[in-house]
Amino acid sequence: MASQGGPAPRRLILVLAALEDEVSALVRHAGLVRSPSPPTVRVYRDRQGGRRGGLPCDLVVALSGTGAARAAATAEWAISEFKPSACLATGFAGGCRVDLVPGAVVLASEVVLVQWRGEEGATTKDPALLLPDAALFAAARRAASSAGLRPAEGRLVTVPAAAATARQKFRLADKFGAAAADMESYHYGAVAARSPVPFVAARAVVDTAPTDLPEFVTQLGDGPAPTRLGLALRHLARSPAGLPALVRLGRAAVRARDSISRFVPAFAAEVVQADTFGVAGGPG
Repeated sequence: MASQGGPAPRRLILVLAALEDEVSALVRHAGLVRSPSPPTVRVYRDRQGGRRGGLPCDLVVALSGTGAARAAATAEWAISEFKPSACLATGFAGGCRVDLVPGAVVLASEVVLVQWRGEEGATTKDPALLLPDAALFAAARRAASSAGLRPAEGRLVTVPAAAATARQKFRLADKFGAAAADMESYHYGAVAARSPVPFVAARAVVDTAPTDLPEFVTQLGDGPAPTRLGLALRHLARSPAGLPALVRLGRAAVRARDSISRFVPAFAAEVVQADTFGVAGGPG
């Protein structure tokens, strides 16, 4: 909405994700380029305020690497540095419900922090819970529809280590009502809530609930651009029979990246069109 003094300033949306692999298609399609950042963070931005990629706003993508400490530190720095109008947590997730296929976008109606240990997922304390900004959640719903995606809504569970086995994912669904699991969204959201900046999370499923991830996936470094090829080759050298599963995982990652690259611009358009930020309460 334009003011009497001229057009309103363009909104800035901060997209928080862990790994370059998750957002590479988005970065390419939106015409984003590397921007200066601390050595532990990777930042991509359209220096033309979103105009280069046809976006309706300025879009900043900040990559934290995996885990709680990196996620919180990156969110703190990026929110202070860019002063966004809204924050979106995105990236890959493990599906915990059997109806979720690779590439499905999970809109988090709740983001829950679960401290667990061991294969059984025993909790070390009561889960902590964050609700998304209601206006952003509604925009995410509309964005998924306009992007031609079929979203699932449900509880996103943030855990301290990857839920790498089918047994762990089914346990999260059974005990905590998880639709999907990741390692960062709660920590992004907790920083946004303290700032305060409106926040929502939308993750794309890579590994489905019945799928066990290859062992090397849990051995990747925690930086935003881990080296995968060497670990994958060593995994195949030890377990040649694992090649079909590795190929399926690669195809699933392609579908998830495509979903993210379609969802994020549509979300930005919906947020700017609605011009509604900071509405209290969870999704309706």
